[in-house]
Amino acid sequence: MRTDRRLLLTATVLASFIPSAMAQPKLQEGYLTDGSGRFVGSATPSQCWHTGSWTPALAQEPCDPVIKKRTVAATPEPEKETTSPAPAVTSPVAVAAIAPPTTSRINLSTDTLFGFNDFTLTDKGEAQLNELVEMIRGADSYQIHIIGHTDRIGSTTYNQKLSMQRANAVRDYLEANGTDASRIKTSGMGETEPMTAQGLCKGKVSPKLIQCLQPDRRVVVEIDATSTSNR
Repeated sequence: MRTDRRLLLTATVLASFIPSAMAQPKLQEGYLTDGSGRFVGSATPSQCWHTGSWTPALAQEPCDPVIKKRTVAATPEPEKETTSPAPAVTSPVAVAAIAPPTTSRINLSTDTLFGFNDFTLTDKGEAQLNELVEMIRGADSYQIHIIGHTDRIGSTTYNQKLSMQRANAVRDYLEANGTDASRIKTSGMGETEPMTAQGLCKGKVSPKLIQCLQPDRRVVVEIDATSTSNR
């Protein structure tokens, strides 16, 4: 009986020393977070990893400050009752305060944008890009870099081509919906920059492997934008 109690006590003590870092990352509000609820990749502003469910409406600081600012600005403030409105002040020169350029890095899951092993936009993918189009329209000046990525399934040559086709498909949709073509460039990285850790996803091609490699299949949209503060 004493031996059983010692074993139970030992197991309880050891369990209390299991590192919290072993907690699996969790998904919350469109962003990848660690076991402590901190944004993954947010060591510098605008570098958080988005999940496939992310939309501009879920933008948060410090991950997407330009998008967040525009979302807040688009929300009308309630009218305030005043007993004696202040007289209007006129100025011969209207000066617009310009916000400094800010880079937003948006990760779009290709599982949302396209079918597996395809580069034709789905209806759901177009709906997500429509929100991106609206965000871009709010900028006075911008430059966009669209970068396609694939998982490691298939040949290196095929994956390079597919990543470029997907980046170009996103570019073509943005252009068709009013985005200035001269401000967009595209790149394809193929399987060269995976998000999954080396050795994490193993085995032959199967639904399980495809699901494990999902974070690698993405289109990254980098936007360098400047907007006026009175917009």
